[in-house]
Amino acid sequence: MYFNSYAYIFLFLPVSVIGYFVVAKYWNMKASNCWLVVASLFFYGYWNISYLPILAGSILCNYALARGILYAQMHENFLLKAKYIFVLGVSFDIGILVYYKYMDFFIKNFNRLMGTSLELWNVILPLGISFFSITQMVYLIGVYFYGDGRKFKDFTDYCLFVSFFPHLLAGPILYHKKMMKQFADESLHSPQAENIARGIAIFVIGLFKKVIIADALLGPIGEGFAHASEIGFYEGSIDENTPANPQSLYGIAKNALRQGITVLQKSHSFLLQWIRGFYIVGNVERGSSIFSKLAQAEKRGEKTFPFTMGTNQFDFIDYDEFCKQVTAVVMQERVNGIINCCSGNPMRLGERVEQFLAENHFQIKLQYGAFPDRLYDSKAVWGDSRKIEAIMKGGTKDGTNNS
Repeated sequence: MYFNSYAYIFLFLPVSVIGYFVVAKYWNMKASNCWLVVASLFFYGYWNISYLPILAGSILCNYALARGILYAQMHENFLLKAKYIFVLGVSFDIGILVYYKYMDFFIKNFNRLMGTSLELWNVILPLGISFFSITQMVYLIGVYFYGDGRKFKDFTDYCLFVSFFPHLLAGPILYHKKMMKQFADESLHSPQAENIARGIAIFVIGLFKKVIIADALLGPIGEGFAHASEIGFYEGSIDENTPANPQSLYGIAKNALRQGITVLQKSHSFLLQWIRGFYIVGNVERGSSIFSKLAQAEKRGEKTFPFTMGTNQFDFIDYDEFCKQVTAVVMQERVNGIINCCSGNPMRLGERVEQFLAENHFQIKLQYGAFPDRLYDSKAVWGDSRKIEAIMKGGTKDGTNNS
């Protein structure tokens, strides 16, 4: 669930905020903080439910270690043990980071240095693990050196401090003294016009930077996404009537070219066939698509390939079939205008990539979750294939008229 998605802006965020104030009004502050904890865990689990136990385990372990440090410091006989608990806690968080982020990196470099061939562990990197691990290390430091555990020891507040959804995946790393005080502030558990106005203003500014500035600087998305760059972020079936809202400079330029040619056609009678190619699979010897990169990695003898979770769905078309469709389009004059060269069926990226590996007998394995899904990719997008099907069958898209 992206921060600029409709699901987040119009569903998750309003429900979370309204629910927070409603629970605080009819129950109490602790219950409203519990509501935010549940919302934050749902937000995190929405990306991949298998990551939740890692986050929950990290929270429980660090909180228990912090309580252990505090208990040891309050009893003279255990003062020395407080140091050991602190070292254990910091080592635990660093160990988590090393395992998930660098284990395969260490194995790969050890193999290169020593000439060995140890198998990679193919560890999947959980989202946000750096943020919530380092955040909790800072908390342990505050407890051990400054006694912060005496002031900030409520378990619900601690869970919320670590998992609070606005910062969980993208940071920044928060300081517990600033955050946990706010969770205990009664005035913040009821809606205030000034705070709401400030929150909306900050959110809108961030959204503007993301959608208007950052997305415009993305540049070409890559091979196989010509339709996405021209249309922009869109979910569902794309046909000739789908409104174009390009988000990159390349997409804006391409859409402007299409619009310019369309205007020119009105004053100069000529045949216009604007072909949109979707996710083309094959011809992988060159290029920068994921299939080309997989072929190159296989050729180099690599065992694993870092990958997203592969849940996004796209319209894949084999290179040979794409060439046949393009040839069929330009060899006829019955169906014109915008024409999608596509399969017309969405398919999960991970499923198609696995199929590609099997078709080519590649030995390389996908390292799922090594990268988060790209923010500018649609969850599911595919081409309307009625026109191309009519062309391949020798008719018009609706049997009566052409565009």
